[in-house]
Amino acid sequence: MPLCEPAKHLPEQGTTETGFFKSSAHLGKLHDLTLSDVSGYSYPYNILLAHRDIKAKLNRQPYDRELLITQTGKG
Repeated sequence: MPLCEPAKHLPEQGTTETGFFKSSAHLGKLHDLTLSDVSGYSYPYNILLAHRDIKAKLNRQPYDRELLITQTGKG
């Protein structure tokens, strides 16, 4: 399991989780991935675990891919 050391300032939880998991679902459909259920983990650890899982599953496919989390605006 990855270690999680939260920064002094984290992005707002509701907006961040909504955006991340919406994007994850879209990515899962696009690449036919079964996403792990991380709902039992608290923020931000749930996002860290989901990111790690998706990245591993993407790299099992024919081409290595990089998965980054970015923020593009406020809304």
